[in-house]
Amino acid sequence: MAGQIKRIKYLQPNQPQSKILEVIDMMSTIDKRHGGPYDRGSADYYYWREAKPHYYLGATGSSERVEEENMTDEQVKEYLLGYATETDRKEYT
Repeated sequence: MAGQIKRIKYLQPNQPQSKILEVIDMMSTIDKRHGGPYDRGSADYYYWREAKPHYYLGATGSSERVEEENMTDEQVKEYLLGYATETDRKEYT
């Protein structure tokens, strides 16, 4: 699933209102804590890593890592939304 993800541009003016409302609703209920699925997706995009859904049970790097095969569909969606909606990229110079 994640290996086939393309960069999705959410909330573009030409999208149906139902899609925009769906994304807004999902954004309001997402757990955005450090180490959570949304946070990890956002970080992977920022650091130019490919989308590979995962998250940490606690703090990033110092707690157990949960891989895609052990994530719920909702957690995978949160990861992919974080990946798709991040707008910044690290510049390595």
